[in-house]
Amino acid sequence: MIKKFDIIAAARGIVRTNKGYRAPILIHPQRDWWIGIFLFSVLVLVGGGVLARMYMINNTLDALVGAEANAIPRYQEEIVQDVLVAYRERAAAYQTFIGNPPELPPAATTTAEAIDEAIAEEASEVEVTPAPEGEETVVE
Repeated sequence: MIKKFDIIAAARGIVRTNKGYRAPILIHPQRDWWIGIFLFSVLVLVGGGVLARMYMINNTLDALVGAEANAIPRYQEEIVQDVLVAYRERAAAYQTFIGNPPELPPAATTTAEAIDEAIAEEASEVEVTPAPEGEETVVE
C-alpha cells in the first residue's frame, strides 16, 4: 500500500525538478526530426528502387523476343470459312427463334486460286518495253 511518505517524496521530486517537468534527457526534438527525415528518405529510396525494378521487369523487350514473337500468324481460309458458316447458322437460328425469316447474303466464293488467276490475268496485260542503255525500264 502507498504510504503518505511515498506520495510526499514523489511530489517533492516533481516540484523541485524544473517546475514539474521531467528532465529532457529522453526527449531531443532536433535529433528526433533528423532521425525521422533520414528514415523517411531511406524508405522512399528503397520503395522507389523496388517499384523501378518491378516496372523494368514488366516492360523489358527480352520477354517479347523469341520464337513466339517472330512467328507471323498464317491466314487459314478453311478455319475462317467454318467460323463464318457457324455464325450464319447461329444468326439464322436466332432469326427463326424470334419469328423473323432469315435473309442471309450469299457466301463469298473467292478462293486463293481465283485470286491467283486474277493476278496472272493482270500480269499478262502489262507490257514491259526494254529501255535504251542508261535509262530505266518503262512499264505500260
